[in-house]
Amino acid sequence: MFSILNEISDNSPFKTTSVVLASVGSSGSIYLLVAVTGYLSFGNHVAGNIVGQCKYPSSSVPQRDYTDHIS
Repeated sequence: MFSILNEISDNSPFKTTSVVLASVGSSGSIYLLVAVTGYLSFGNHVAGNIVGQCKYPSSSVPQRDYTDHIS
């Protein structure tokens, strides 16, 4: 917040509030655009856990045996 106040030539409360609202609004718009585009591209074929849907080749994920310490 302090960096915003230092960079605005007129750092009145109205100008600061408008800059913050514009930045939050633009980032929200981009987020909404990505969400709508993703839904239009994939539809209902995506589950809630996107990371769980990734298919990794077995050679790229190192497997460790954690049972060595059990006697």
